[in-house]
Formats: sequence, structure tokens, C-alpha cells
Amino acid sequence: MVNDKIKLNTIIEIEEDNKKYQCRVLDENEDTISIDIPVSGHEYLFLSKNQKIDILYLVENECYYSGLCTVIKRYKNNINMYMLTRPINLKRIQRRNFVRAKTLESIKYKLNSEDAKWKDGIMLDLSGGGMKVYLKDDINIGEKIQLEIEENREKISVLGEVVRVEQTEKIYGVEFKNIDERKRDKLVKRVFTIIVKERKRV
Repeated sequence: MVNDKIKLNTIIEIEEDNKKYQCRVLDENEDTISIDIPVSGHEYLFLSKNQKIDILYLVENECYYSGLCTVIKRYKNNINMYMLTRPINLKRIQRRNFVRAKTLESIKYKLNSEDAKWKDGIMLDLSGGGMKVYLKDDINIGEKIQLEIEENREKISVLGEVVRVEQTEKIYGVEFKNIDERKRDKLVKRVFTIIVKERKRV
């Protein structure tokens, strides 16, 4: 049996219809894991027997694994739970801050000054440590900018510093500065969501 590194209290993320749901492992044995009802905000995700679900989870705060589970049954043990097969088709995703996912998404940005206004930009790739962006302004290496990214209906604002300017016009490598771990975790989850989606297309 492949060691999937899932333990009690491991947080698992399931994406359904472009919405991310989270649940927690409440029981596990050699063949199965049991989770509470996946939830996103106040909305619950209800699963069906034999349904195949893709899961994503963090191991030892360093790397993510993705895999495929099958729903065995729903049952009640003080609370409602789902029993799943342990994941197959496991893929280990490298250390989280160095994983970079290519994408093409709209973002907001503004220069780091009091009178600056928010403008539209395009995110070309994303990692836990920074991003590559196309912006409308001419910006020099070392300049700081405010960035706003929408993640799961929530706006995440981060401060970035331009560390690279590509010869291609107005494409910049930006490194996040003074970012708290809560925000970084949200961005890292976004990275792995993009990666999992790309793998499904292959």
C-alpha cells in the first residue's frame, strides 16, 4: 500500500463546480478514511455512493498531495461522516513556496504611493513567493507595488517588489514582501488548484 501520509485531523480540500470545500479526517485505517461533511462558508457538499472525488491536502506544512478517492458510504458516528477509499493516483507536489503555476488571470494593482489608483493587470504565473505579471506602467527593479488577487470570492491584498523585468514589454517578476502565513497559505492553495486543473486536462 502506498503511504499517502493522511493522518487524523488532516485537512482535505475538494473542488466541485469551481468551489472549494474543506473537511477534516476524523477516522482512518489501512483501507479507508472518514471525513466530516465538506463545507465552503455556510454551504455543504453532499456526496453520493461510488462518486469519484479529487482531493488535495498538505503534508507536514511542506508539500501537497493530490489523489482520487471513491465514496463508500455516508454514516453517522455522533456527527454525519463520509467513508472514502484511501486515495489512489497520488501525485506529490514539491515544496510549496517554490511551486509555480502558469495561469492567465485578471488582477488589480497600484503603485505604492498614497495617491496611486488601482489598475487592471494580468497574472501570468503564481507561486507562494511571488508572481509574474503584465502591468500597464513602466516600473523599475526595486519598486514596490500593491497587488490584489481574488481567491474563492475573497480579495487578497499583498505587497510586492519588482525583482525582474523581462525584455518583453511590461512583464515583471514580483516577489511578495511582508506577507503573513495565512495569506501565503491561501495563495499556495490557489497554485495547487491551478496545477490539479491542468493535470485533469492532460
